[in-house]
Amino acid sequence: TRARYPDRYDEMRRQSHDVLLDHRLNPDDITRTSPPLIEDLLHAKERGMNSFNILNIVPEPKKATQWVAIAKPEVVFTDAFYESFTNRLVPYVAELRRHGLDDMAYLYGFDERQSEYYEGIDRMWRRLGRDVPGVPLVTTAKMYADMTMGKTNLPCLVTTDCYCPCTYRWDRALNARLRAAGKKIWWYTCCGPRAPYANMASYLHPPVEGRLLLGFMTHWAEADGFLFWLVNPWGERSRKTMDERETYFPEWHTRSSEATKCPGDGAFLYPGERRVLPSVRLANIRDGVEDYEWILLAEQAGRGEEIRAAESALVTSLTDFSRDCRALRRQRTRLGDVLSNQ
Repeated sequence: TRARYPDRYDEMRRQSHDVLLDHRLNPDDITRTSPPLIEDLLHAKERGMNSFNILNIVPEPKKATQWVAIAKPEVVFTDAFYESFTNRLVPYVAELRRHGLDDMAYLYGFDERQSEYYEGIDRMWRRLGRDVPGVPLVTTAKMYADMTMGKTNLPCLVTTDCYCPCTYRWDRALNARLRAAGKKIWWYTCCGPRAPYANMASYLHPPVEGRLLLGFMTHWAEADGFLFWLVNPWGERSRKTMDERETYFPEWHTRSSEATKCPGDGAFLYPGERRVLPSVRLANIRDGVEDYEWILLAEQAGRGEEIRAAESALVTSLTDFSRDCRALRRQRTRLGDVLSNQ
C-alpha cells in the first residue's frame, strides 16, 4: 500500500483496513517489520478486530517498502539481534497494555522454516517468554509437520504457544495433545494445498471453497484461527492503478510463477485510483466467516446436534466436502431457522 500510494499512504492504509474489516477479517501482517500504529489498532478493535501481530522476528529492513519474511539463523539467533529486537518490543508492549490491546497481540516468526532453526527458535521463545510475558508466539515453522511424522521426542518442538500448519497437515490426535499442554492451533493455506483439498489462494479453485474453508470447515476442524499470507500483491512496476470508471483492464494480470502455478494467489484486493477495491473471492471469504459466526451463535443456544448435522452434510474430511453452493446455502438457512426459533 505504501509503494502504490506513496502520497496518500495514511489514507489508503486506513481504507484498506476498513475494507478487510467490512469483510470480517483482521487487517493484520505477519511479516510486518514496524509495529502497527496504536490509533490503527484502536480503530480496528472498535470494528471487530480480535488479533494482530506486533512484529515479525527479522532485522529491520533498510527501506520501508522492503519485504523481509525470514532471516538466516546466523543473523537472527544472536545476542545482538535479540537485544535490538527487544529494545523495540518491550516499550511497545507496555504501550499496548496502557491501551488495553495486549490481549489481542502476538509475535510471529520463522515462516515455514525447518529443523536447522528449531533449537534457536526454542531458545528465543524461552527468552521472550521471560522478557515479554503474556505475548503468544505464533509460527508456521515445520515443527508441527515433524510431530505428525512421529518426531515428538524433541523438547524444542513444543515451546511454541501457537502452531499454524498448512491445512493438509491437520492432525486431530496431535492437536489434542498440544491443547492439553495449553497450546493453540491455527491453520493456513497459500499456493497449496492443491485439489482435492479446499483452497481459495488461486482463482482456479471454485470460489465456494473459500467460503466453506473459512466457515463450516474451520469449525468442523476445531481450528483456533486461520492465517493467509497476503491480500494485495499489486506489482507496481507492471500493473497500473485501476480507474474505477473503466470496466476492462487488459494490462492487469494475476499470473503466477511456474514454481507455484497459482494464478491470483493473494490478490483479494485491487488498487483503484480513488479507493481500494474488494474482490468476489473476498466476498466469499466474508460469507464464510459469517457462517462461522452463525455456528457460534447456535452453539451458545445449545444446538450442537443441528450444527453437527449441518456440518456433516457439507464436510466429511479435508478432501471430501461439498462444492455445491446450493447445498451450502441450505445449511446456512438451516442454522438461520435454528437461531430464529430461539
